[in-house]
Formats: sequence, structure tokens, C-alpha cells
Amino acid sequence: CNFMGISKEQLLGKSFNFIRDVEISEPEEMSNSYLWELLSNGEVVKVDRTYSFAGNIRKLSEVYSPVNDTAGNFIKVICVATEYML
Repeated sequence: CNFMGISKEQLLGKSFNFIRDVEISEPEEMSNSYLWELLSNGEVVKVDRTYSFAGNIRKLSEVYSPVNDTAGNFIKVICVATEYML
């Protein structure tokens, strides 16, 4: 596994935010606050984004799924991303 020049060991268990020099092309309708609003309402959200890191450009399809505790309270998000070839 090698994602944008980053090894599997460097990625596992990390938030994507640990990569500091990433440029992200966001869909206009998917602001960060809107994404969190959808997730906190229990919706699964799919977002297609383009990332640029250290000269590598990647297109990702990301699926964000809210996770609730046993009382039904929103507690965290799981994101699964699939890389597309450009």
C-alpha cells in the first residue's frame, strides 16, 4: 500500500489531517459545516475530492458514516476512501 508516497505504516490509525501540505479540491455544495450537519443527523455522505500532495494528484471517492453509541448519540465518523486513477 502506497498512497501519495506515504506508506501503509505511516497511514494506519492516523487522521488524514496529519498530512500538512495537502491541497484539496472540494465540491462547492459540501462545506465542512454542511458535512457535519448531515453526519450528525445520521446520514451517510459520499464526497468526491481531488488531492494534491508533494506533486502527486489523486482523485478520491470518500464515504463518511456516522457512528452512534448504544443510546443513539452521534460519537464519531468512519471514512472509507477509494482512489481513482487520473
